[in-house]
Amino acid sequence: MRNFILILLIFTAGAMLGWLARCTFVPDNPPLPSVSERPSGAHIAKTPAIKPEARQEKLPTKVDEWLQSGAYAAVLDNYETLMAANDDDALQSARARILAHAAWLLARQQHAAAQQLLKSFLILAYRDVDARILLAAAYLADKRYRSAIDQYYEAKGHAYQFETIEHLNDLIRAAVANEVTVLSRNKHYSGLLELYRYLTQLEPDYAPYFIGLAKAQLALNDTDSARRSLQLVTQDADVGPTAQTMLEELQPVPPREATASSSSEPSQVSGVALHRQGQHFLVDSKLGAAETIRLLIDTGASMTIVTPEVIEKYAGSLRRTGRTRLFNTANGPVRAPIFILGALTVGDWRVRNLEVGVLEMGGRKAFDGLLGMNFLKEFQFFIDQNEGVLRLSPN
Repeated sequence: MRNFILILLIFTAGAMLGWLARCTFVPDNPPLPSVSERPSGAHIAKTPAIKPEARQEKLPTKVDEWLQSGAYAAVLDNYETLMAANDDDALQSARARILAHAAWLLARQQHAAAQQLLKSFLILAYRDVDARILLAAAYLADKRYRSAIDQYYEAKGHAYQFETIEHLNDLIRAAVANEVTVLSRNKHYSGLLELYRYLTQLEPDYAPYFIGLAKAQLALNDTDSARRSLQLVTQDADVGPTAQTMLEELQPVPPREATASSSSEPSQVSGVALHRQGQHFLVDSKLGAAETIRLLIDTGASMTIVTPEVIEKYAGSLRRTGRTRLFNTANGPVRAPIFILGALTVGDWRVRNLEVGVLEMGGRKAFDGLLGMNFLKEFQFFIDQNEGVLRLSPN
């Protein structure tokens, strides 16, 4: 395993070095509608910026000198200066040198230095897919598989080219397999449970994760939860037969008397019709008792979002909190007001007193906001692409 990881790192670093040396940069940064909190990071100490008249001649040389000497604060301070000046040519040149140096550090197994440089760079360029892939490789070198998985998913959230997304999927699967192997070898079943809960929320349309989740739940003798996890994917073309076999091997559910509290809850996994838009899925939701809006499912958004038009149209269903929150959008960070929605219903499932942010959706008229994790985390959920439904069950 160690030799495999070392070979993979050398190959990745070498390929990245060759690519960066050719300076063929087309950043894979998408115009996504996703909204999330701004990543936090340490402030980079200020250093004197290069004067504009000397920038074209001296910047590449200076950047290389700073990188070689480990003066990363100086490199990133001037990168920030170039961002403010909108000097795209110089900015791309500096970016190329930063990433090339990070790949050079990885090839020489200087993992800590590579992580330091890349984490600092991503404070300024948090949408940079290539930088996150390199940072994940640095974490893999230290066998920090979970940290690598985090970076790959973050990169995938900012990628839009099909080839890049498919490549990231392959990297994610490999890193997950490594983490599962370590946890299983150590019989760390609670760790496996936490990992698969995390993965099924990040990638709710990947059915094999639900099989892993059910196995972790069974290892912890939580048969009821395992049954619910398996029921979500019994209709999946790939893992459905496996899920059905596992369900048949479980002890049957003992009959229960109906109660006032349980009678209002669905007795089986619900399927809510989805509407596809490109790589995204929309679902019809209800505000309060009757008003229907269409929301885009976004597991990268921690909070559900609605547009100002929803507030204007259905003002009676929401109440203002007086608070605001900073969100990242395709156009940069935006501070938006927070409202409380009396109830939001998707299919048979309802969450009461749900906090929602109010933001424009960049002129998109196909949906009225984003269905975020503060709603979805209340359930187990699976996006069944074959059937075109969102399946929900109790947590």
